Amino acid sequence: MADFNLLISETADSKWDEFRISHQGLIFSSTRWGQVLKDGLGARALYLWLEDSTGNRLAQMLAAVITVGPFRICYCSIPYGGIDGASDLSGVFVGKALEALRELGVDQMRLLDSPVWQCTRLGVGKKIATVSYIAGLEDLTKEMLWAGYRKGIRQRIRVSRRAGVEVHAVHDRKRIPEIYSLYLASLARNRAASKYPLSWFLALYDLIVTSGHGDILAAFHNGTPVAMIVVVYSPPYAHYLHGGSHTQALKLCPNDALFHSALELSIERGIKKFDFLSTAVKDTELRRFKEKWGGTPIYLNTHVIDVRLLRSKLISSGLKLMNSPLGRIIADKFRHITQGYRR
Repeated sequence: MADFNLLISETADSKWDEFRISHQGLIFSSTRWGQVLKDGLGARALYLWLEDSTGNRLAQMLAAVITVGPFRICYCSIPYGGIDGASDLSGVFVGKALEALRELGVDQMRLLDSPVWQCTRLGVGKKIATVSYIAGLEDLTKEMLWAGYRKGIRQRIRVSRRAGVEVHAVHDRKRIPEIYSLYLASLARNRAASKYPLSWFLALYDLIVTSGHGDILAAFHNGTPVAMIVVVYSPPYAHYLHGGSHTQALKLCPNDALFHSALELSIERGIKKFDFLSTAVKDTELRRFKEKWGGTPIYLNTHVIDVRLLRSKLISSGLKLMNSPLGRIIADKFRHITQGYRR
């Protein structure tokens, strides 16, 4: 049997990003994204890689350990994860990673599939199915994009234009709290728990937007932002990461204007695929919204793996609670307590 060695560090070595790029890894496994996880969520970023007996790197994975009360959850990574490199070694990699994470006091591991990595033969853990929608942009011009829209989409974009809605990229860090308030407004409207603090959006701006790896687009009405989306670029993909809007502004159709602008910008950048990110299979309303833009569904899994069995079961029960009305109240209280790792 081949001899493999797993190495783990809180800092990436000089080979990390080169290996990721050579194996078509997404930005979500890069050293830059590791810093976003640290600054934005207060996570402990871990870099894990598998070598053979000669020291040749075979695979690697970025992980983020997040402490919630007395529990530690290891996400690999956020919003997508997976293992860059030899896919046939996923089982070996995860087995060795579980041993290392147990020694670090981690209770549960969550390994997330992505559009470029899906694990079908892991052999451990429970699968939670989600669905992502990918719109193909290859060889499209802006004119072809417009012509390919459904009639209703074109009508709603015209409504936003007639109402005076203008879409602009946000290039002022002082506006990020306004952007964040739009995110919270949408969560409140949809009775959903807030998962990300203001510090997350500040880290996205500081490390992703200013470096040209993403855009925060805002729809302005009378000079005031009324809706926004966050897009992260990882060629050949553009990924829709977050959105938000004020309820009273929905009649102006700002979201349609935003996604149209995001798709046009992606075409300008030479992006071939626009990823609307994963959605719960049961969320039919959100799935219809993503599908109407021409997205093709791909089914992905979150692999939930027990590191320390009893504590992992308690975590899973707690996360189910977070999706209940009481859980949303708790999550909102927790967000105020943990607000702002990075200001």
